[in-house]
Amino acid sequence: MQNSWQIFVKEQLRSDAFRFLGLKDLEAELAGSAAGQTLYPALPKLGVRFAQDPIAYVGSSVQVISSLQGNEAEPIFLDLSSVQNDTPAYSVEFGAGSRRQIVIWAGNLASKRGVKSRLFPRILVSIERNAEAHLVFVGAEIQLLQSHVEIELKAAGARVRVDALHQAQTSDRHDLWLNVDHQAPETHSEIYTYSAADGKSHCVSNTQVTMSVNCSGSISAQKSKNLLLSDTAKADSFPKLFIFHDDVKASHGSSVSSLDPDQLVYLRSRGIDDDQARRM
Repeated sequence: MQNSWQIFVKEQLRSDAFRFLGLKDLEAELAGSAAGQTLYPALPKLGVRFAQDPIAYVGSSVQVISSLQGNEAEPIFLDLSSVQNDTPAYSVEFGAGSRRQIVIWAGNLASKRGVKSRLFPRILVSIERNAEAHLVFVGAEIQLLQSHVEIELKAAGARVRVDALHQAQTSDRHDLWLNVDHQAPETHSEIYTYSAADGKSHCVSNTQVTMSVNCSGSISAQKSKNLLLSDTAKADSFPKLFIFHDDVKASHGSSVSSLDPDQLVYLRSRGIDDDQARRM
């Protein structure tokens, strides 16, 4: 049975113009923004590989990407600054045995700086038997971001890893609501959230994992790391677990810290200015 969100997506489905983005274009876009300079070097460490050829999908206000198949090395890249409205919705299904990566950029790239001041994306992901999904969600260069991500592990062997990165500055407010629903046995989820808050900004991470009565042998881990770059910045993490089966493994952890002043002094002593040292 389809839930109201799925029905909404299918009813609202419409096809906006796509544009295509290759690796060199994407590097230039990200290098042109302060957030891109900070976050882009971190993405390869998370296993992100961008398409060599310009085949990454970009745009579309509401898009259903159904039955992704195979083990394609090139990810799908979704640039939410390209959408026409502030409430883009995506529904993605990872077909049985598939292994794919989706990179979602929620904010403004260099060529669109200031185009979007707020975004309220809704993303629904369903993962079938023995499929592996890697979702990378980046929120940056935007004042107000409220993201809702729903992930359903629908059949045995389904796996997902989520890396969510947020960089907020001035008075930005970034909120992430992420729910992972284990619906079958031997399913696995890993959720990693990272935030860097500067100025008077505020980052909030709400992550929830539900393990149903049918998910024996399932494993889940949640970790959240938050860095405060000023005395007036705030960061909150709320990891939650709802477990309805005894034969599972689940863990969560959260930390909030400030910049180490000794490390800043060390970098400045090597000729690195204060702004660059903070980004590093």
